[in-house]
Amino acid sequence: MERDGFADQAYRESSFMRLNVLRKFKEDGWLTDYLEWLPVLKRSTPAQVPV
Repeated sequence: MERDGFADQAYRESSFMRLNVLRKFKEDGWLTDYLEWLPVLKRSTPAQVPV
């Protein structure tokens, strides 16, 4: 990454980091603690397709 000139010190905070995406899906009721998709009826938030 250094060789390519990457210098963003806060890249781990990016909403595109895989762990942040998984955490958000869990918080929004899309995934279980075992990273399994939850059915629409069990979600705590209105069902919207994540982007």
